[in-house]
Amino acid sequence: MQLFFSYTRIQKICISVFTLGAFMAFCLGFGVAIKPANAAESCPAQAFYIKGIDVAVDDESSEIARIKATTQAQQKAWQALQSRLLLPEQPFIADNASVIDSVLDYIRIDQETVLETRYQGRFDYCFDRVKTRALFKDQGIRHAELISGDMLVLPVWNEAKTPRLWRQPNPWMQVWQDLLPNHIGLVQMKMPQSLSIERSVKVEDLLIADQKAIATAAQFEQAERVILAILTPELDGQSIDISMTAKLFRANGRFDSDIYQLDGISAPVDEITDQLSQLARGMASGIEGAWRKANQINLEDGGVLVIHVPAQNIDQWTGQLAILENLPPVDQVEVVQLSSSGGVVRLKLAGSIEALSNALEQHQLKIENSEDDGNIALKLVSTSTP
Repeated sequence: MQLFFSYTRIQKICISVFTLGAFMAFCLGFGVAIKPANAAESCPAQAFYIKGIDVAVDDESSEIARIKATTQAQQKAWQALQSRLLLPEQPFIADNASVIDSVLDYIRIDQETVLETRYQGRFDYCFDRVKTRALFKDQGIRHAELISGDMLVLPVWNEAKTPRLWRQPNPWMQVWQDLLPNHIGLVQMKMPQSLSIERSVKVEDLLIADQKAIATAAQFEQAERVILAILTPELDGQSIDISMTAKLFRANGRFDSDIYQLDGISAPVDEITDQLSQLARGMASGIEGAWRKANQINLEDGGVLVIHVPAQNIDQWTGQLAILENLPPVDQVEVVQLSSSGGVVRLKLAGSIEALSNALEQHQLKIENSEDDGNIALKLVSTSTP
């Protein structure tokens, strides 16, 4: 059974003293929520949802082991959240219980095993976005919250002018496959999964950044961006010289920006895997850092936008408002005016215009200049194909 509850101090009492039935009754008496089983959908802000924290503790009794384990799990979740959100070089806030309790929304016990002197469990944590934002602001810590759309990573191993992506050997692909399952961040990088890509996209076309080939790969994997990372190794005696370029492309195959360029790296043949792993980690970290800086939260001077939101009916209107209210770069939404064609809203921003554009793009929306809405110069429009 999967359980959700708030107030971790009450949790320690509940799980160490009561049977399951009594635990639920006792916790409900304190106003602790027992929520639906799908924690990911229950957590209002997905960037603040930390899943799958595993702990195991042995001690003189199961009760003591359980209390220590749940404390460790909570601290690990808090560290994971900060690792995901904080901008590079920002200090972590101490993981003491009172701080974490103040920003924690609920916990789910996903799995647990209780033995005579051992407790083992897996927990999911949902942190309160508003309270966590306030804590970061008070501590002067900069952070971001916007989770990116899927970014497809295509690591091409271009040895002796024989490029490989799916065919082996491709140690460059292997290090990315090892890295990404453990990646904690806001950028959702993924490896190709569909066999259709291998059948439809020639690696030679990727080598010349063919727009159609890149767009096809993005379409098969339903990715918003494609990261094309071409690594060229050259054997030099007992060493391998490495050069690498990485570029970012949009889903339509058009070039977006350069990500990485590297020349002159050399490694002994028997250390090449370690060198490639380090290179992949550094590249992933750089992508994360750039994304967080571009989408950082600024509650003090983010600015205000007044925009026209078109709507043909009440359902469309409320749907558009819900999207705007839940965008990380938007702090507040105020309805200024309503009409038969929609309404006008004032957005108090918690980030840059670039961050707002990135967030809207994930909902196939954008803000553009308006020519037919009176004094309102900006308008929310759909980018999806009718």
